[in-house]
Amino acid sequence: MARLEEVPPPPESGDELGALARDVHGMYRKLQAELAKKDEAAESQQYFFTAASHELKTPIAATRALLEAMLAGVGDYADTGKYLKECLKLQGVQANVVSEILEIVKLSQGGIAPEQTRTNLYQLLLPILAVYEPLTRAEGILPRNAVPQELQVITAPAMLGRAISNLLANAVQNTPRGGEVRVYWENGLNILNTGAHIDEADLARLTEPFYRVDKARSRKDGHSGLDLTLVAKTLEALSLTYQLRNTPEGVLFHIDL
Repeated sequence: MARLEEVPPPPESGDELGALARDVHGMYRKLQAELAKKDEAAESQQYFFTAASHELKTPIAATRALLEAMLAGVGDYADTGKYLKECLKLQGVQANVVSEILEIVKLSQGGIAPEQTRTNLYQLLLPILAVYEPLTRAEGILPRNAVPQELQVITAPAMLGRAISNLLANAVQNTPRGGEVRVYWENGLNILNTGAHIDEADLARLTEPFYRVDKARSRKDGHSGLDLTLVAKTLEALSLTYQLRNTPEGVLFHIDL
């Protein structure tokens, strides 16, 4: 035990020494479990910061290349007004990633204490859905809000609203043209995007930081790969359980409210 090696359970014995041996072995197994959790947390943290560094490196390198080309007056890059706008856009990408990283760290460390109140879920959804209405119309996607208008839930409305907004962004992005994004109540809040399917291997990893199923499209659309990580951390901070799964109609995200 002192060397933290695997130790088999003690032989059965009904005397006091046997009881003591079982208690000590039980405490040792608990210690092993705690150490394994600590190692897993350290590994997860290392992965997160490695991925974050990689994610930030791309816009930084692109900005530097543009600035160097402008300073050198190379070809079209002499038009600094045009390419300074590109630099500003890349800086915006960096700022967004940093902001999301900081929020995830706060949520992970319990730095955000939600104040929960009675909230009309239908009214909470209306302005969020309105934000995505122009995009869904342009993409030929039909949004449907089937949550009962009188439905009340106990939650932190701002935090839950932000999580739902991120879920809708992902749903719209991954719904084929002519499909539907349905928001409805059935034993909890459900967001379904029809006509979509995610491989089971990817499904289990979607809440990992910076994980993307379609890396090329996600980067092009300006998604950092942190949307669903923020959703997961926010729901955990609200003590809400959730499920993400494939259904015959599409991909369903269910929140137990």
